[in-house]
Amino acid sequence: MEKELYVDSYIGFKGNISNNLILIRKEKEIDKKYYKEQLKYIEEEEYLENEKKKKLKSVYNLKNIDINHNYYELKREELKYNFFMIYAIGTNIIKENILDNNRTIFKSDESEINKLYVDKNKKYICCCKESKLISNIYIYDFENKKKPIILSLHKFRTVDISISNDGKYLLSSGGHDDKYLILTQIENQKFIYKCLSDYPYTNISFFHKTNNFVIGNKKMRCDVLVVNIKSKVLEKIIPENYLFGNGLNVIKILDDNTIMTGSGDGYISLIDIEEKKVLRKTKLYGSINSIEMRNKSTLFISIYENIIYVMDLINNNHYVLLLIHNHYVNDLCFPFNYNYIMYTCSYNSVMAWQFYDKKAIYLKNIDKGKFIYYDKKFLNIPTEKRKKLCKLNLMHESKINNSLENKKKKNSLQNYEKINKNLICHSIKITNDGNYIALSIHNNIYLLTSKYMKIITVILNSHYDFCNVLIFYNKYDLITAGNNGDIKFWKFDKGKYLNVNTINYHSSIINQIILYADKYLCSCSEDGLITIYNIQESTLFKKIIDINNTRYKQISLNNQYDILLCCGNNNIFMYYDLIKYDISKNFYYSPFHNVLSLDIDKKGNYFITGSDDYKIRLYEFKSCTCLYIGK
Repeated sequence: MEKELYVDSYIGFKGNISNNLILIRKEKEIDKKYYKEQLKYIEEEEYLENEKKKKLKSVYNLKNIDINHNYYELKREELKYNFFMIYAIGTNIIKENILDNNRTIFKSDESEINKLYVDKNKKYICCCKESKLISNIYIYDFENKKKPIILSLHKFRTVDISISNDGKYLLSSGGHDDKYLILTQIENQKFIYKCLSDYPYTNISFFHKTNNFVIGNKKMRCDVLVVNIKSKVLEKIIPENYLFGNGLNVIKILDDNTIMTGSGDGYISLIDIEEKKVLRKTKLYGSINSIEMRNKSTLFISIYENIIYVMDLINNNHYVLLLIHNHYVNDLCFPFNYNYIMYTCSYNSVMAWQFYDKKAIYLKNIDKGKFIYYDKKFLNIPTEKRKKLCKLNLMHESKINNSLENKKKKNSLQNYEKINKNLICHSIKITNDGNYIALSIHNNIYLLTSKYMKIITVILNSHYDFCNVLIFYNKYDLITAGNNGDIKFWKFDKGKYLNVNTINYHSSIINQIILYADKYLCSCSEDGLITIYNIQESTLFKKIIDINNTRYKQISLNNQYDILLCCGNNNIFMYYDLIKYDISKNFYYSPFHNVLSLDIDKKGNYFITGSDDYKIRLYEFKSCTCLYIGK
């Protein structure tokens, strides 16, 4: 029975995080004694960390190491509150507890989700479906204790939804093929109000104190209307001849008298509802995508670029907060009046940021079409199930090997005795005994004898595009990494390679993989994430994310000291202790070049780097002192 449950708990997603990311903060029910004990532990940890950083500053004269009090303030908040990150992937909704990574999966039909919504009282989680016939609206209980309510109100697509402050009414708007605005009572699913317009209403929202609501569309001469739920009267609040270039993307209700709009041409407008007057407008670069309130005076605004603006409503000043997503920012969120953390989502990643330090403290990469969730355990796949997942790969490889044998018999190895000279060799490795060499050429891998360079076997189409790096382990077995973030394990059996495991923790090209203690695989990628994978247990052992906003793209192993040397985009050499599993120390190097490759000598005394300024540098490992610079 347990095996059947394991199989049922696997759910595959298409991988695109839709433009909906919601962060919920709920107060915990905790024991007072336990709370005091944990609070004391956090205070002691903060004191020790501060003393450690003071010592680092005095010994190594590192001016850039600051004592960070916000991190421990966040840990104190985590004692009192549960934080849930809610997002939609493909056809399902994920409610994830940020503190322990436990996640609840809200399942639905096969249609994709185009809109996600959580009401202000945190009673419902809603989603809109896009279909070729009828667009369904799913209304889930937040705790997932009741069956979902399914409403079929619009054709093809539901553009936006909102739930009233008292939780009684659902407001929904259809797309270009429907254009209906429908108000529904949730408990008995009865229509209260229905109207048709020339353009679909893309922004709808209830006011904070009343059940009246505001609606707006994306046409050039935008209509923004306030609807009285009792009298069904529509009142236009936008001044005459006021235009929104490229349509209206966002409407944010600040209070029951004031709203804020974001348009496609980059204008943020503050509008008084009673006076029907534009109080203020500000021009930003880019199309406005999302507006979130941090507090009563501070706005965070994302555009269709890799940029977030921070705006002060009092003096109307704004500045740019740069991010490090690989794609433009879809959405951002944080609890109101919560000053420690912000979440952002892009096409294939979700990140958490500290406000004051602008540092990344959380990163989750979601691979395109290959990401698999396992209930409450992040990719912790049981061995039996992993073998089933690899069964198709084994069948595929056996077919390839059979076809290869047939070609060998027919053509007497004429097709594989020579390697195409026009293709690029991405990686080359030799076995410890010196008998064989492995070559990665395009998306094929060749195993050759080292003496006569005779081809022994070929792995065809090893990765989707090409294999960027490979290493030997267990004598002749192979571990290969592709440019789409996938890592594959190959077993050498009877002169052939069989795929026995595939992992997908990275979202972009993998730069380096290193074997540590013949048990752990360390990997780094262009996405900035470092992973330590337990090969024997087939589990993810550790994810390394630095709080200094650094995306580590190169690693090298010092076997003498069990230190993983890492470097990335912030001109920092990070020494990661593989015994304590903690950052040992940081060293800063010149900001005028970026390290593209590095290697450590066998004794662990020196390491060498190659950079984008075409220079090679030799460093002493212990002090990280540059001893030589050459071209």
